[in-house]
Amino acid sequence: MKIRKGDEVIVLAGKDKGATGKVLRVLPREERVVVEGVNLITKNIKADQQRAGKESGRVTVEAPLHVSNVALAENGEPVRIGYEFDEDGNKVRVTRPYKNRAKSAGKAKASGKSKASDKASDKAADKAKAADKAEASDEAAKEPASDD
Repeated sequence: MKIRKGDEVIVLAGKDKGATGKVLRVLPREERVVVEGVNLITKNIKADQQRAGKESGRVTVEAPLHVSNVALAENGEPVRIGYEFDEDGNKVRVTRPYKNRAKSAGKAKASGKSKASDKASDKAADKAKAADKAEASDEAAKEPASDD
């Protein structure tokens, strides 16, 4: 799914069309998302032993929306989301009409960052080795000529 927890989304269809909110939960198997303050329903709660100390009554909660009815909001407008690879080879989300990097409110994976930093450090180490070899070969070429 292209919508993630913490994204700011706008509702495209349904009784709350045009409403914006933050994604609280993502349910990928059901292809649904729960958006803060959108699609509110009233549930009748019965008092039982599991809810000790709480009374029965009505509770208002957010119900899930289908992911096709929401879109990522950028500057208050709905945008589509795509994927591209950046210069380091990492897969990043981009907004379709503008090709801007999608703002992700979720935490970045530590393993993804370490892989990118490992690749960068490996490239730097390879360049340093190549430079050392070039200097060594230059010195070796100069030594026999001055040895005579």
